[in-house]
Amino acid sequence: MQRRGDYLFAWVIYDRDGPAEDGAMSSKALNQYDCENRQARTWRQSLYTKSMAGGEKLPPKNTAQCEAGDSLDIQLDDQCAQAWKPILTRTTGADILKALCVGKAV
Repeated sequence: MQRRGDYLFAWVIYDRDGPAEDGAMSSKALNQYDCENRQARTWRQSLYTKSMAGGEKLPPKNTAQCEAGDSLDIQLDDQCAQAWKPILTRTTGADILKALCVGKAV
């Protein structure tokens, strides 16, 4: 996790209960969180065939998606930023926001 100005950046691994249509069982993503406005966006993301970002890396969903590398360094490139999305209550995103935004009203 890293704070830059009013934003928090964190690497997150998402595991699925079963494979998605594309075969993905997990993903590793570099997300940017805006605690004040309860929103987030992804900068880099890679999909994997096994849980915990294991197995084989799958091709990106679209050509604009920047893949996550093996390094957990936080490297930003404007062409990689996806649109901001609101974080809905009672979701995994809301749980992550609460954990990251300690000391801020979320």
